[in-house]
Amino acid sequence: MVMKNINIEIPKGHEIDIKNSNLEEGSIVFQKKEIKLPTTNKECIEFAPDISYSISNFIESVKECDEKLNFGNKYVMSTKELAEAFLALIQLVKFRDIWNDGWKPNYGNNITSGWIIANDNNKITWFTEYTISHVLTFQTQELVIKFLKTFKDLIEIAKPLL
Repeated sequence: MVMKNINIEIPKGHEIDIKNSNLEEGSIVFQKKEIKLPTTNKECIEFAPDISYSISNFIESVKECDEKLNFGNKYVMSTKELAEAFLALIQLVKFRDIWNDGWKPNYGNNITSGWIIANDNNKITWFTEYTISHVLTFQTQELVIKFLKTFKDLIEIAKPLL
């Protein structure tokens, strides 16, 4: 019996499903690769794009500004709550982008554009959306629920901006 070699390119984000493939019959099935989604800033490093952008190398924590002149600085907020909310939202957007794995919502097509996390009368909630853009939008209901549970504390801090 002559063996033939065939090169197959595995689709990005997939792997061979050994259980459902039958190499003797020449049947190969792919499955989406299970990856551990990051839940800390350090874990985001392996997902980092070749080029990224920093708002400021000096913004690491929220601190009180004594001088009124500092309010003219574009990195200064009017309240501590808003400053902390912006820092939390920056982190949440980074995690959102990684967890969505390149998916972006398509608003206005009368098909579910995504599952969102929103502030509804000072209560964090999630629901599906068709036409309105929201900063924390996810491809699936399962993903939005998992994200909400994983980043509950950070979302509570960012709540004034959601």
